[in-house]
Amino acid sequence: MMKVEVQAGSRIHLGFYNIISKARIYGSLGIYLEEPKTKVIVHDSGSFTEEASEVIGKICGEMYKLGAEVLSSPPRHVGFGSTTQISMSIALGATKLCKKKLDYRKLALLAGRGAISGIGIHAFRYGGLIIDGGRKFSDRLRNPANVSDLPPLISRLKFPEEWSIVLVVPKEGKRVKEEDEAFMFMPHHPSFDQAILYKAMMMVLHGVLSRDLDVFSQGVEEIQRKMGEYFESYQGGPYSSEKTLGAVNALTLAGARGVGQSSWGPLAYGFIVNERKSEVEEKLKIFLKREGVDGEVIFTKARNRGARLIHL
Repeated sequence: MMKVEVQAGSRIHLGFYNIISKARIYGSLGIYLEEPKTKVIVHDSGSFTEEASEVIGKICGEMYKLGAEVLSSPPRHVGFGSTTQISMSIALGATKLCKKKLDYRKLALLAGRGAISGIGIHAFRYGGLIIDGGRKFSDRLRNPANVSDLPPLISRLKFPEEWSIVLVVPKEGKRVKEEDEAFMFMPHHPSFDQAILYKAMMMVLHGVLSRDLDVFSQGVEEIQRKMGEYFESYQGGPYSSEKTLGAVNALTLAGARGVGQSSWGPLAYGFIVNERKSEVEEKLKIFLKREGVDGEVIFTKARNRGARLIHL
């Protein structure tokens, strides 16, 4: 039996720096993560999911009877972008078995990704901190028809290895599916002033380039503040649920910086220097309990490389 394994990461979405421009829309920022990992095996026999069959069929055609098995992945619809990582892992594995050479952006297109954000697509290839250019305003909420419709890669930076990322995944909390996103992007504030978002994005870039956690964190938190303001009418507040708010509060009290909600939650995140892991871990247990949040806590690092393919 022929088979390959694709090892990928997951991502956190830091928010949008461009929401309502008349030229382009949805420009966003995000970071690729080492944990939770995504592992997929693509093979030429055995079982396969309907999702895998559809992706493989688009890439290889009906003559190739390939299957796929997801060995591990983050939970879906909590803020890790797992659907993109699974779909693109299957697509990459399929290209190797049916001997197709396709650019990663073509894989994303065939896998049906990139309608709003390109973070997971470009992170799958390059890792690190990703900034995408969003979609053309005229194409908003339409599925990309060709590679040029995908959110382009604007910047990719290596994320500082001396910083750790703290994740809290509440067991309870609102989970938004992809089909709900179109409603969320209906104009809520036609007069929304997004100039501050551009400044905050530059702070994020400057903080990473200069390895200044304070500047980076200020930029992230400002973007998150504006995201909460813009989507408040849908979320019912600055975050998607009370549990996410509790997780953000607990992370702040424990000493994390740059705290926020990934995508539509309920996943919350924060950043610390590596040396503070033990201290923050102990404090976080206390404050999560105080906030009434029951959930999984993960300490991880940025993944400064893309997905890896292994021949088995």
